[in-house]
Amino acid sequence: MRQGDKQIGQPNVLFSAAQSAIEALTSAPVGSLAFATDLDSALIKKAAEWAAVGGGADFSGVSVFNTGGQNVNNLTTTWLTWDVEDFDTDDYHDNSTNPDRLTVPTDGIYFIIHQARITQSAGTYHGFALYLNGDEIMTDHHAINTSTVVSGGISLIRSLSAGNYLRMNMRHNSGSTETVEGMTRFQVFRLVEL
Repeated sequence: MRQGDKQIGQPNVLFSAAQSAIEALTSAPVGSLAFATDLDSALIKKAAEWAAVGGGADFSGVSVFNTGGQNVNNLTTTWLTWDVEDFDTDDYHDNSTNPDRLTVPTDGIYFIIHQARITQSAGTYHGFALYLNGDEIMTDHHAINTSTVVSGGISLIRSLSAGNYLRMNMRHNSGSTETVEGMTRFQVFRLVEL
């Protein structure tokens, strides 16, 4: 991590639900995030209730995934691409031009989340890396010694400037091709506009 980054624990992230359905989830852990489709707003679970993040029309964010998953060859660093948007309020993502990038629209403080799942058959490691404008800023590496389903993720809060772009890649040494599963998500939420 670089100076100024703030890493937080892996949040539970819910996707595209009506506010009433989100608020009914009283057992959700503190820090869980959800996107209320009927309000066009993100909500965060506080002690006993859900509260708006950024508030209504000011909310800005994106959540993307790849429907079929993505194959990653042995010992090959592969940029992950995204072909479906759960939501994209401000053209962070483009499916045809640079489908591996999320580009922030304004200066602000952003919450960046990458949650991944793979089934690795062998090898000793797999790792994901988060890049900002071509520079690696955070990694999530796992040591593997048996065939297993591995979930992992990266989350951090960071100041970004308009036009900054984020990308994720994956590398492993299983000896064969592994698949980053389709439920893998990449998300960016603006918390404060500067």
